[in-house]
Amino acid sequence: QVCGFIATIMSTPPRRPAYLLGAAVCAGLMGWALWLQYGLQLEPCPLCVIQRYTYVALVAVFFAAAWARPGRAQRVLLTVAALLVAVAAIARVLLPLVAPAHTADGLVLAAAAWAVAFALYLWVFTPWLLSSRLDGKDG
Repeated sequence: QVCGFIATIMSTPPRRPAYLLGAAVCAGLMGWALWLQYGLQLEPCPLCVIQRYTYVALVAVFFAAAWARPGRAQRVLLTVAALLVAVAAIARVLLPLVAPAHTADGLVLAAAAWAVAFALYLWVFTPWLLSSRLDGKDG
């Protein structure tokens, strides 16, 4: 029942445009962060700098996902990873606004969710990225 629901969600919008949209959003967030830093002269905190690396990595992951052909189990893992990224974003942005006393807890939750999501992406795409091409050409 749940796997059917997740498969329906993953196939409702075509996967390639959805992944390309994710890459565009992450690239846009990086552009906005750089504009804030260099355009408005706002210096980022160390955690913000670390998050920038994550967004750059996610752009690469989204591009890889856009052209991969994952199976059903991999789609479930990618859906879980996407949900974890959403949880991390909510914990990082909304929790300090709603409950300022729990800002440190939100940062820990966000970091853990990012780490697990990135590990799931690596699990799914590393074998695909390291495998040889089907046509036998280099690259």
